[in-house]
Amino acid sequence: MKNLFLATRSINVTWLPNNRYYIKASLLLIWFFLGVLSLSQAQVYYTLYDGTPTTQVDQLRLINLNGTGDALIKDNFVQTAGPLVLDAANNRLLVVDMRTSQPST
Repeated sequence: MKNLFLATRSINVTWLPNNRYYIKASLLLIWFFLGVLSLSQAQVYYTLYDGTPTTQVDQLRLINLNGTGDALIKDNFVQTAGPLVLDAANNRLLVVDMRTSQPST
């Protein structure tokens, strides 16, 4: 068994300016970025499925990034949902159906 020892030494922080302007500017910048992030309209698309195409569990859903606004977009449309592909130019979302069964011959 190896032991890990961390040695610390004091760090000289005399390079920091002793001016309150920089502290106020830093806090203002942090406040600005937090405000911008809270205004974002990011959303996540996700799928639910159970492997059978005739149930209501097969769903394509949309939720806001902060966890609110969970909404059903489409249900009962695939047997086994695969990757999602966003086609932004044509305003559509494609879902790959990855069926586990083979077609009959």
